[in-house]
Amino acid sequence: MIRLTIATVPVEFVEPVIIEASFAQLGAGGESPTVEVTLDPGRGEAAEQLDPPPLRMAASLVQADGAAFNGIVQSVRLGSRVSLTLEA
Repeated sequence: MIRLTIATVPVEFVEPVIIEASFAQLGAGGESPTVEVTLDPGRGEAAEQLDPPPLRMAASLVQADGAAFNGIVQSVRLGSRVSLTLEA
């Protein structure tokens, strides 16, 4: 399971809402300058929870095997899919 938590905003997303997370970009130490997360917009819940966009808010992305990425929300793109860019 992949879990995305955005601090200071009462929101947490888990699979199947998380369609894709770019964990493949993580380096040997589990660090990466950015990670892309794509969410299923469902019936608009994801877009509603991310409006206004929680830019510069702390975010944590954790994979089932324990791989983690901690950073801030750099961008939010709303459309047929919801995409977030997290930056270390």
